[in-house]
Amino acid sequence: KKLRTFTIYEVLVALALFAGLITISFPVMLSFEYRNDLAVSRDYAVSAIRLAQINAQSVLEDTTWGVRINTGLITVFGGPSYAGRNPALDITYPINTTIGISGVGEILFSKVSGNTTNTGTTTFSKEGNNFSITINDKGNISY
Repeated sequence: KKLRTFTIYEVLVALALFAGLITISFPVMLSFEYRNDLAVSRDYAVSAIRLAQINAQSVLEDTTWGVRINTGLITVFGGPSYAGRNPALDITYPINTTIGISGVGEILFSKVSGNTTNTGTTTFSKEGNNFSITINDKGNISY
């Protein structure tokens, strides 16, 4: 009986096709990863903003509450400002350090009403992809 095997040409064609598929799929995979990183960061920021507003409305620890959005970290804080906060009350959300952040970086909510004067848009960006969060004076968020 004669044993049938693959020729070197068949193996090379299969490897070339596989390499072509990898080359085509890699940028698509990176795009999905970038958008996922942005979505996670946006969702953490929205959660942090809502938590800070709820804490301010419920007058938790008898102080105002706010959110500071920095590269690599989102912090919910209790106090009159991020600089004047009580660090023992900090709640942090780590985010990917490769994400660019622009716009409103600190949002402070009033006790009881939950209103803010820090209105505007915060934009998260990475490799040409962007997600934005907009907050108005009543503390309403759109994204």
